[in-house]
Amino acid sequence: MLSDNKRKFGLNASAIKYLACLFMLLDHIGMLLLPDCLALRGVGRLAFPLFAFMIANGYRHTSAPRRYLLRLILFAVGFQWLCSRIVAPGTLNIFATLALGLAAIWLADILLRQISHPVWARLSALLTTALIALLAQLIHCDYGWYGIALIFSSWLFFNGHSRLSLAWLLLTAAYSWDLGWPFGGLQMMALLALPLIYIYNGARGNSPRWFFYVFYPAHLFLLYAIGLWLF
Repeated sequence: MLSDNKRKFGLNASAIKYLACLFMLLDHIGMLLLPDCLALRGVGRLAFPLFAFMIANGYRHTSAPRRYLLRLILFAVGFQWLCSRIVAPGTLNIFATLALGLAAIWLADILLRQISHPVWARLSALLTTALIALLAQLIHCDYGWYGIALIFSSWLFFNGHSRLSLAWLLLTAAYSWDLGWPFGGLQMMALLALPLIYIYNGARGNSPRWFFYVFYPAHLFLLYAIGLWLF
């Protein structure tokens, strides 16, 4: 358990989620309203790594992973039409990525606890995660295999900052390579989310329960409406 002093220092879970929402908002302003402002897209690269870390954190604290997963799936299905129309036609929205990432760490955790041989347990967990990452790529989830890998590594190296940093560096470099210029370079800015994660203090914080679920479709609809009015 963290002491009260440690909990007062740094960022709680709600603060990290609010920052992730802010970075996502700036990213989508750049995407939908100011496409020539690459700085906004660069800052926006910090959003998903923070959400990935919070999925891992949420799994560590939830007593009902099945309900957690079902909630993500319902939002993925419910807002797919809106997100496809506004963000990326033919791509499954970020809730689908988060749901598959949560499923990966849940299944990996079960395998690690139920398979007695440690080597086989780890291999089974890694293979299961790799298959889910491949599925995310094949069905065109937002961020594809990279999104699943970030979520899984956030859970696997949750308390190991150096290992998490190395994993994210290698994963982000590999993902950025395929994006080309300039978005490949911009994607490397995702690593700037790491210092914010390092000062996570373990506290939950105070925030409306459904805010972070509703914010994603709500801000997209608002920006889309502003774009129609302006252009």
